[in-house]
Amino acid sequence: NLINNACDAMLDPRRGDEATKSLKIASRIEADRYLFQVTDTGPGISREELEKVLEPLYSTKNFGVGLGLPIVNQIMEQHEGGLELKSEVGKGTTATLWLPLVRTAKR
Repeated sequence: NLINNACDAMLDPRRGDEATKSLKIASRIEADRYLFQVTDTGPGISREELEKVLEPLYSTKNFGVGLGLPIVNQIMEQHEGGLELKSEVGKGTTATLWLPLVRTAKR
């Protein structure tokens, strides 16, 4: 869902044809968490919209249902993780998923 959203954002006509399209996918371990990030150079999401995108049935797309991000967020919470969205209008958006690391006991 996050990758599809990023690709859709970069095709959004609000970003302009001249802008460089970039999709970055990264993962890393930070402290006691595993992080997975998707960053795009789409038009970005306003602060007002960003406050609503995790609400079921809210979509910034003309063709969106508004369930993707709420479902992703719910799944992450069920696994004691989370979803963080950062965005700047005119620059793009970064979605970060995080999960706690599970440590196995040595035998």
